[in-house]
Parts: sequence; C-alpha cells; structure tokens
Amino acid sequence: MWMARSPGRRPDAILILLALLAGVTPASSAPIAIKGDVRDGSGAAIVGADVVILTGADIEVARVTSDAAGAFEAECPEATGCVVVVQARGFAGRRTLVRPSDLGASAVVVLEPQGVTERVTVTPMPGASQTTLETPRHVTTLESGELASRLFVTLPEAMRGLVGVSVQQTSTSQGSPFVRGMTGQHVVTLLDGVRFNTGTFRPGANQYLAFIDPNTVDRIEVMHGPSSVEYGSDALGGTIQVVSRRAGGGGDHFGVQGGGAVTGSSADRLASATSFVTGGVRGWSFLLDASASSAGDRRAGGGDDSRSVATRLLGLPSSVLGSRLNQTGFRQTGTTAKVAIRPTTSDAFSAQYIRGEQRGASRYDQLDGGLGNLVHFFDPQTLDFAVVRYDRVGLGVIDTLSARVSMNQQRDDRAFQNVNNNRAGLLSARTDERNRTRVFGYQVTTASIWARHAVSLGAELYDERVDAQRLDRRYDPLSGGFDAGVPVRARFPDGAGYRTVGLFVQDGFALLPDRLHVSLGGRYSGYAYSQPASGTTPAAMVPAFETAAGQWTGAASVVLRLREGLVATAGVNRGFRAPNVNDFGSIGVSGAGFEVSPEEGVRLGGRSIEFGAVGLDGARRVETLRPESLTSYEVGLRAQGRRVSGTVSAFHADVTDFITRSVLVLDPAPLGTLIGGQPMTRQDALGATYTSLASTPVFVRTNGGHLRMRGVEGTVDVSVTSTLSAHANVAAVRGTDVATGRAPGLENGIPPLHGYASLRWQPRKGRASLEAYTMFAASQGRLSGNDLAQARIGGMRTADEIRNFFNNGAVARGLVSQGVLSATGETADQVIVRVLGPSRLPSPMYTAHPGFSTLNLRAGWRAASWSTVLFAENLLDRNYRIMGSGVDAQGFNVGIRQSVTF
Repeated sequence: MWMARSPGRRPDAILILLALLAGVTPASSAPIAIKGDVRDGSGAAIVGADVVILTGADIEVARVTSDAAGAFEAECPEATGCVVVVQARGFAGRRTLVRPSDLGASAVVVLEPQGVTERVTVTPMPGASQTTLETPRHVTTLESGELASRLFVTLPEAMRGLVGVSVQQTSTSQGSPFVRGMTGQHVVTLLDGVRFNTGTFRPGANQYLAFIDPNTVDRIEVMHGPSSVEYGSDALGGTIQVVSRRAGGGGDHFGVQGGGAVTGSSADRLASATSFVTGGVRGWSFLLDASASSAGDRRAGGGDDSRSVATRLLGLPSSVLGSRLNQTGFRQTGTTAKVAIRPTTSDAFSAQYIRGEQRGASRYDQLDGGLGNLVHFFDPQTLDFAVVRYDRVGLGVIDTLSARVSMNQQRDDRAFQNVNNNRAGLLSARTDERNRTRVFGYQVTTASIWARHAVSLGAELYDERVDAQRLDRRYDPLSGGFDAGVPVRARFPDGAGYRTVGLFVQDGFALLPDRLHVSLGGRYSGYAYSQPASGTTPAAMVPAFETAAGQWTGAASVVLRLREGLVATAGVNRGFRAPNVNDFGSIGVSGAGFEVSPEEGVRLGGRSIEFGAVGLDGARRVETLRPESLTSYEVGLRAQGRRVSGTVSAFHADVTDFITRSVLVLDPAPLGTLIGGQPMTRQDALGATYTSLASTPVFVRTNGGHLRMRGVEGTVDVSVTSTLSAHANVAAVRGTDVATGRAPGLENGIPPLHGYASLRWQPRKGRASLEAYTMFAASQGRLSGNDLAQARIGGMRTADEIRNFFNNGAVARGLVSQGVLSATGETADQVIVRVLGPSRLPSPMYTAHPGFSTLNLRAGWRAASWSTVLFAENLLDRNYRIMGSGVDAQGFNVGIRQSVTF
C-alpha cells in the first residue's frame, strides 16, 4: 500500500462545466505524494536505487534515488495514477502500478535478482497502464531481467517460450513470431508505441523484427488477439510492443552510469558485445548504446539438415553438404541515441534514433536448405528509426497528451540466382534487388479520467513511399564482373505510395465499483494505395493503379472480479487487415515459388485455383483485393495468489475475405508471354503458367477464404518453496477452411500444440541460480496444400524439379559429374524412380510436421556490479524445426553471457 497527501482544493469551474457537458465529473488533479522503501530479498535497504515515476501514458514525471535507509519520496498526477519503476545494480527492475485508491501506507519495494511479481502493460489501452491481471486482454510481458537471462541471436528468438508465441525462422538472421496461429502482416509490431509494420510486410513470415537490436530492448509485451481498435490494420493475431531502454539520470546532481555485456555460443558460433552509457541531471537525460555481433554457420541437432536439398531431391544424407548449415552466418550492428528534456513538471520533450544493420545474411530455405539455389543474399538489411515526442501532463480536462512524429525506414536488398545454374552458370546470371520503404508517422493520443471513466482518444497518419529496383545482370568475362544489368519489373512498383489514417476512442469504466469493469472502443481506419506508371521496356513496365477504402472496427470487453486475486474476462473484438503494398503490387520469388500481383493477374485476364487442384471447378476471376476482416470471441480466467498464479484463455475467431495464395491460370498463351516481367516457359493442361524462376506454377493473391480459428492458452506459476519455483505454459490453435473443412492455406502453416516448462532454484539471499527448462511441440498433421508444397514444410518433390537440380545445382555442388550421381552411380532417371517411386508422381517428404522436445539448463551468478549466465541447450542434441521455419533449430549448444554495470 501507499501513503499519500492529497491537499484539497476547489476544482476549476470551467473544467467542471466541460466535464459535465461530457456527462462525467473530472477527478481531482492534485498531486499524489508517493513514499516507499527499496529492499532486497533479505530485507536489507538498497541505497542509490533509481526510482522513476511514470504516468499511465508512460510519461516520466519524476525521478529520484533511494537514500541511505532505502527510502524515496516523489509525486505523480492523482487523476491518472502512476507506474513506479525501481532499478538497482545487480537486481532486476520492478514495475508497480499505483492508483489513488491504492494509497494509505508506505510501500516496500522488494528487488530480486531476476523476475517480477507484478507485471504492468501499456499495450491494451494506449495512454493508460494496467496490470496484466486486470486488463481485459490476454497480455504476456518479457521484462529486462528475463531478457538478460536468455540466450538468443536475434530479437525474435528472445521470445521463444512465451505462452502462445511460436517463433519461426526462415534463416538464422530472421525471425517471425506467430501469435494465435498468425504471423507477418497479420500481427502488428510497435516500437516504443510507433507502428513498425510497413506496407511491404509480406504474408507469412518476414525478417523485419530482427532488424531491431535486441541489446537495446528493455521489455517486450505481447497482446493476444485482434487489436484493430487500438492499432488499426494488421492487428488480427496479436500485437507485439517492443520498448527500448529508457534514458537514465536526471536527478538532482549530474551522474553517469552504464554497462556492457559479451555473449558467446557454440551452435551458431555467436560472438556478441554491447555497451551503453546514460546520465543527466535534473531536467534532462541522455542514452547512448552500441552493439555488434557475428554469427557463423549453424550446427543443427545431430549435425543434420531435415530439409536439405540433397535429401529432398537426391535422397542423400545432408552430411554430403557438411555438418553445418552453409551460408547461415551473418553480422549485425546496432546503435541507439536518446535525449529527454523536461523543462517543467508538466512538459517533456524527447528524441531518439535507432539504427540496425545486417550484413552477409542469406535466405537458407532457398539454398542448401530447400530449393537448392546457388545464391540468395539478403544484403544489406537496414533499419533507420527516429521519433520526436512531446508529452504534456494536465491540459484542461485532458490528463495526459502525447504527440509523436516518426520516421521508419527499412531497406531490404537482395541478390539471387535460380536453381537452373551449374557451376558455369554461377558466373552467368544474377538478379539484384534494391527495396526501400520510408514511412513518416504522426500520432496524437490523449488520456483522461472522469469520475469512473478512463477515456483514451487518438489520431494517427502514416505516409509511406517505396523505392524499388530490379536488374537482371550477366557476367562479362572481359571485365571480370557483372554488367550494369537490364531493368525488369521490381518486387514493388517503384514510387508506390501507401497512406493509412485512423481515429479511435476507448472508454474503460467501473460498472460496479471494485467488481465489474467494462471497456468499449471504436475506430475508423482508411487506406489509399497508388502506383505510378513506369518502365520503358515490356519486361519492366508497370501500369498506373490506385485504390482506396475505409473500415469501421469495434471492441467490447468486461473484467469481473470474483474475489481478491481472481478475475474472469470476456470480450468481442473486430479486427481487419487492409491490403498493403505487398498485396497490391508485389512480384517476386516467395517460399512457394514465383508470385505476381493481383493487378498483373487482372491485366492478363487470369483466373485462380487452389494449388494441387485437378480441375477448374471453383476457378475464380482475379480481382482487386478487399480488406480481410476478423471477429473474435474470447473468455478467460486469471488467478494470482501467494504461492500459485495462472491464466487460461479460450477464443473463437472468424476471418472473412482472407487473402490467400492461389495458382494463376490463363487461357492458352504463346511461350515467352511476359508474366510479371518474366517470360512464360510452359503452360500445363489446366492453364497454370511457369517461369524459369521456380519449378512450381506462378501464384497470385486473391480474396476468397473464410477461416475459423479456435484455440486455448494457459499458464501456471507455483512457488514450491521459498527457493524453488515452477512455471509452465501451453497453447493450441486449430484452423479450418470453412468451405472445405481442411487446414487453411495460411503462409507457413499453423503451429501445433506447443509449450514451455521450467523449474528454478534461487535462494532469496543467495547470488546463484539454477534452472532446468524444456520447450516442446506436438506433431502437426493438418497441413494444407500450400504447406505440403513448400520445401521448408512438406518438401514436395516433382520429377522435373529433381531433374533440373540433378543437371544444374547438384553439378555446381560437386554431387554430380558427367551425368552420374557420385555417391550412388545413378543417372537422373534412376534417382527420380528411387525418390518418387515407379509412378514418378509428385510426393512430399513429410505429410506431418514432426513434434519435438528439448532439455536445457542455465545457471547464473550475480555480484554488485556484474553477473554471469551459463547455458547448455538441447542437451540431447535433438534435430528439430519450429513449424514454418526454413532452417532447423540449434543442436547441442553451450553459451555464456557476462554483464557488468557501473
């Protein structure tokens, strides 16, 4: 509990009148005096702990340090309550939510070496903070102390083991979290409250979250389920909020503090170093940090590759290509700079710049790990992210106001060759891409508490522009390099624009005080897409095209307090996803093959059919895309006791007008007809078309799906003794195509039942800790035709694909010489019969995605200014793969993380 002094004063008559016009009475704006003591687990006072007071809108209003007795005192606005953040060297930070109703006695804040007992989230209601127990939405948080005790190469990997989150990796440099069976453009990501998704986010897994340097992250929040009222388009499966490290200092006297860490691991040959310095004096503060890491080629479990092209197309063990996964190494650097100025107790200005860069990354599922291409670089991959923010506490009837102007620039350059190259061809042809998306964002959010109503209002505008180039280049033996290249149609139309606008309101109020809380919200979102005419040759020509639409969304939820520490929740939420630049204009190679834009399909007069269809029944004309819509119904139960706490949520969601990948079918056309700038090489009996870029038919995006997603998520935490604690979580999602009753054609499939369990020993007065944990997943037998077709999942093989690889990619790798497979002495025809059988019909490697479980250990030791964490992962060296990934997970892996602060 908290002790407060709330001096009474006569409220301003104008504010009362304005509030009455709104039908409510404003809460008192007098400040709250907060007192507390900071102690460790043994009860000893912690001297010099940093105590930051934040409003519910995450606005800093005070910063103090604990004195020689561990005591502190500060103030925060009474109407909004506040979040008290306490940090000290050698301890995990502690975030506690305080409201006026909580006041009455001095608080004791206990810091532990790791972990927190209360979790505070800012994601469910912009402009307000809530505990995860009381929020109407299911929210999972990963705090700074927990991040420091995890071993990961990229930021997405840090999220492994969170309830309901399955982290897919197309390659080791990438990562795309699944939330409630969805990922990529169906999950919205925020970086410090600013929309991170851009219009070029593609369906299924993408690499962009890995652009954020994990070493600058303070915490991660995952809100499960649709949140389009709060965050607009894309928020169907969930919302991921990444919060970067806050600038420190700003006390009565100038001070500087900082720290650093080095990390190494064996499976990825990881070497990473990071450092930061922060400081300031009353009224201003700064933060600088930098990091660099290098990862080598990964060793998967058993030294094997479960989807190796040598195994998939030649039936050979993956060891013929080595015991490590070739071309999976990369380098990453990151820098962050922040400055915050608080000229008055009511006003704050801040600016930040984040830079992330990856070099040497490759897409492994296009190389040895699947399709067998010789080159497929993602290089460079860069992020430039900047925000200027103004915050105001107290502005008439508005308690807090936040305004942001942001710039989010993501660069996604590539270079690749297709599988139809032998070693001579390695020097003959290559395609280079340059793709840059720049987004300027403008946001205003207000929060007010009137009587029992907490009201948030917001408006936002994001304005995007895409610059894209694609060149087909040939090797010039005279110059010893590639020529300047011939322009062909780029992955995205050069100069394409995408603009989204949103207006939203949310109201949370106590229908029955201390018993029943209701949240209501509504939003209008509009979007507009345009592409200019460009290109001077038929292969590069892009016609002009534009479209625009709008969408209303709403949400309603209740939280019922059954008794102290036990609440029940229920909610109805409507989400949507507007077609973006990738949907409207993208052309290029995806995990399943070559794909063209819907506009290109319309131009060609095409129709679409499901992959694997044997006839034209159900074929539909390709049309301009419409937004996807989702309606979700959810119930939950949460309990928090002295020794046991837990959560369980169940949901049912219907997705209509789902945009899916379909096969493009044309009327008979001559060979060489340009499809997305590429000449058609053949056409089958159904009219499906093919190019030299893939052995699969050309694909196109169409509306047409009605999906049903049902699932359950649960967690349990138990304090077995004062030194021993246990945690477990599990989640399962079942997706169904309503029309067929089969698994839907979601990109990268739907993760199976999966979970995490741990047992942790940590004396409250000790410096050491030891934890055993496991990650597990069941087999996924419900695979769609799209899943089976992808080399990374089902691993479909055809006779033509085997022959092409045998005569080209296998020659380049030294596996075939003079028309004979060196390992077996077989010809191409003999290999086809051995791999596919006498019928030579297409067949997948896997008809179900295998399950797995791992056994892992970590041990920690802490001192006043440094800490060490040792890791031993996948102790049994299991070979396994997260559903939808293009690369196997790490095999037996030992690692160390050494941290120091000053």
